[in-house]
Amino acid sequence: IIAGDSVSLTGLLTDADGNPVPGQTVTLLEHDAGVPGWQPAGQATTDGTGTATVPVPSLGTDAGFRFRGPDGTHSGHVRVVVVPAVSLTAGPGSRPGTERLIASAPYAAGSDAILQVRAGGTWRTLRSRALGTTGQVMFGVKLQRHQRVYRVVVPHTVQHGKGISNPALVPARA
Repeated sequence: IIAGDSVSLTGLLTDADGNPVPGQTVTLLEHDAGVPGWQPAGQATTDGTGTATVPVPSLGTDAGFRFRGPDGTHSGHVRVVVVPAVSLTAGPGSRPGTERLIASAPYAAGSDAILQVRAGGTWRTLRSRALGTTGQVMFGVKLQRHQRVYRVVVPHTVQHGKGISNPALVPARA
């Protein structure tokens, strides 16, 4: 999912013979990436088909989930990968002949942001900087003879999936 979005997880509680068990409280447990242990994320009561759904609002990091049922029973776990939304904006630089590129990825603060330029039909890496505490970083580039297209890639980490920005067009120098 996109970082910051919500997700709903649904479990089915059955007895030893595979029959649905209605009217039972189940707890959804969450294990956030990089944080030890399982924590309660919500509860629900199984319906007539033995099904229970628990919403998880605003998930900002990769997480594992499992249900805990009556008598300490547990389901298998499901991993949810969040992908940081990455945006890139271009604007005039502080000096003539330069352009300022600002990358923003609020749910990936502290992660690397890799600046790439489109060249010869492929993306070529130029440099990398860490996103600040607000999830932003600025890159300065010199204007070239021809317009250039840039993007920023935030690589996969333990806490989130890989995010790729929109392309940003930088005009040719005058």
